[in-house]
Amino acid sequence: MMATGQELKPGDHIYTKCFGGLYDHRGIYVGKAKVKNPRTGKKEQIENGVIHLLGLDKNGKAKTYQPQCPKCFHESHELRVVLTCLDCFHEGNTIHRYEYEVSLLSFTFKSSGSCSTFTSSEPDVVIKRAYSFLHKKKLRRIQLPF
Repeated sequence: MMATGQELKPGDHIYTKCFGGLYDHRGIYVGKAKVKNPRTGKKEQIENGVIHLLGLDKNGKAKTYQPQCPKCFHESHELRVVLTCLDCFHEGNTIHRYEYEVSLLSFTFKSSGSCSTFTSSEPDVVIKRAYSFLHKKKLRRIQLPF
């Protein structure tokens, strides 16, 4: 469910407001993506892939998805960078696109974390970086200090 008037394009930096706006859950929309089906071991294409850091639930533990998502087969139990479908990313919250190259006036009055006066990298560069974070073994698991 997108904010009014917005359409996603691969390479978009997206976010949802969580817990009544206490924090933003962020990701990179990659569009078509391949995910492994654990039942067959084969790669299958999903239409709306998002690479993001799997967040915490209300109890401070890594979110779990039960039952396993039928679209992207996601059911992680670890805090890490993941590739999921758009539905697993937003969990019913409104999706917003992060805005780049906004005027200083707009930047001053927009909500924190929703925009930047800087230019974004080209979409293919953004997607390549996101996949890099996803595939680097040493970055896949995030160690928290608590």
